[in-house]
Formats: sequence, structure tokens, C-alpha cells
Amino acid sequence: MVPLAWYINNIERKLPLMTQTTITTTYNGWKNYETWNVALWIQNDQGWHDIACEVTGYKMWLRNVAEGETADGVNLFGADLDVAALDDMILEM
Repeated sequence: MVPLAWYINNIERKLPLMTQTTITTTYNGWKNYETWNVALWIQNDQGWHDIACEVTGYKMWLRNVAEGETADGVNLFGADLDVAALDDMILEM
């Protein structure tokens, strides 16, 4: 039979691992709300989508769009945007 002290020692060693939490810092799989929102509008607005299908990246897409923000008020030039992820999305369109 294993002594009770053995179980207690093992639980104390494992406890920090069991109580660690992973904090998700993404928004629906995107870096943040702003990037998600811009991606959503590019994929769902017919005019923006058509432009995205003709270009090779987000910066080129921006040059062809007259607006400066999404209909939800997110700045298309925002510093928080994950441009690399938006580039990847546009290349896959």
C-alpha cells in the first residue's frame, strides 16, 4: 500500500500544472477584433471581395478602396491590424 504522504507530495508537485490557465488573446481566430472585423467585411462585401480577388495583398487592396473604415467604424489603416494575416486571407481568395 502507498502511504498517504506519497499522494499528497505528488499532488503538490502537480498542482501548479493543474491550475495554470491559458489566456486566449485572439478574436474568432484573428489577432484582435479590428483584424477580424476588416477580414469579415472584405469577405462579405461584394465590392471589397471583388477587389481582394484582383490584388495580391492588403496594402494593394487598400489602394483600391475608397473608404477609410468598415461599416462598423474600424479604421482600415489601424496600427493594430494584423496585415500579414490579412495578406494571407487575400491570397487565398
